[in-house]
Amino acid sequence: MRVTEVNKSHIYRAILVYQPHASVIFMLAIRLPEALETRLNLLAAETGRTKTELAREAISEYIDDLEDYYLAEARARKNRKTIPLEEVERSLGL
Repeated sequence: MRVTEVNKSHIYRAILVYQPHASVIFMLAIRLPEALETRLNLLAAETGRTKTELAREAISEYIDDLEDYYLAEARARKNRKTIPLEEVERSLGL
């Protein structure tokens, strides 16, 4: 995957993503608070990586985590044994 970043201003970035196996180009535009932009610039300078690489990796990791969370949540709901309120109250002597 090749990613190109187009600077519009210090707060606006358009990220163009080209995937060789796909026939379309995807674009993502994000607005960053100045503090986050500064942190991203510093990290890019310290690591020698582009801001686009860092943003793509961060988004990918976050989506992976969310997918895992929602899958676990769905499975927990599916396999969850419920206890009627009356039974809970009775066992607690209420």
